[in-house]
Amino acid sequence: MVMIAWLLGAGGCVFDPNGVTLLPADASPPRTDAPPPPTIDARTRTPACLDAGADDTCRYTHRRKLTFLAAGVGVTLYDMPVLVTLDASRIDYAATQPKGADLRFIDADGQTLAYEIETWTPGGTSLVWVRAPRIDMGATSEFMWMYYGDPDASDAQDPHSVWSSSYEAVYHLGDTSVTDSSPHGRDATDHGTIIAPGKLGMARAFDPAASAFLDTGYNANLNQFTIEAWVKGDAPPSTTGNISAFVSRENNYQLNWDHFDPSYAGAATLRVGSSYPVASFGTITAGAWTWLCMTWDGATLRAYQNGQVSGTDTSANGNPSGDNTTAKIGRDGSDSNGGAYFSGAIDEVRIVSYPHSPAWMDAQYRSMTDTFLSYGADEAL
Repeated sequence: MVMIAWLLGAGGCVFDPNGVTLLPADASPPRTDAPPPPTIDARTRTPACLDAGADDTCRYTHRRKLTFLAAGVGVTLYDMPVLVTLDASRIDYAATQPKGADLRFIDADGQTLAYEIETWTPGGTSLVWVRAPRIDMGATSEFMWMYYGDPDASDAQDPHSVWSSSYEAVYHLGDTSVTDSSPHGRDATDHGTIIAPGKLGMARAFDPAASAFLDTGYNANLNQFTIEAWVKGDAPPSTTGNISAFVSRENNYQLNWDHFDPSYAGAATLRVGSSYPVASFGTITAGAWTWLCMTWDGATLRAYQNGQVSGTDTSANGNPSGDNTTAKIGRDGSDSNGGAYFSGAIDEVRIVSYPHSPAWMDAQYRSMTDTFLSYGADEAL
């Protein structure tokens, strides 16, 4: 008989004495297949030099402590993209280089963190995504440093390292071209959308009269997934007319807006064999930005509104039925249903080949609504 003993470790993880670490079932595992984050260039010395502050060989003149507010988050978060929202009260724009080229983020262990500047607006609001390797369950004192103020530093952004390889596509939707920030580079094709003010910087406006939509060109069949989008509809979901969706890949995943069947209007669905499980997004207010998401883990479909589970369906299990359609943004995924277009605006669309947990979704919503970080005082170095 083989005796196996389990030890409970920090953060609620379970450790096998033979060296295997078992994460909580709903925690996102560490990703080891993404490129390493950029390192501080030799001219600016090392993270240890940056943290020392008093070393006059360091060229950075400012730093600020950013503390994670993970109280109530029931899992340890690994490789989470955290949104840093900056304005004139949180950064001295006059001390930064144009376009924020001298920004650097360092964790408490001195590790340089990968980051992506989505928008840079001196005097206004700037948005920066930073990949946090680990945020312990319920943490309220863990932090990272933001450094700036080196007139000679080169831009060290690395968007493809911010988003782990499970992010199949990440569209911020604020650029003229619809670029993908994920490591996979799946830029989308624009069909008549218009750049418009969004929830996070700029977004895309979709007009059914112009048959406007975005084609991602991505047609992989995902067996498990998370699909996310910020959505602002011109009208509430309707139960008359065509089926419209704000993100759809037909059988694989559908995030519906309008649908002739009331059960499927304003709801997430997919096809598993002959079954069409469905989970409602709940009441959606027209003209207001709402974060709407769906996850599928092979047995449970979950719909989310603003980081909270709004509906579930456990009536089917297995892999979604496959097809060759590409994922569309702003219209139904079916290539034969050309009139099913969404009316409104869409921002920050993500396709993830991993079913994120409810705790992760709550933390991500907090991050995008500027309630996941506290910003310490600016420190002159």
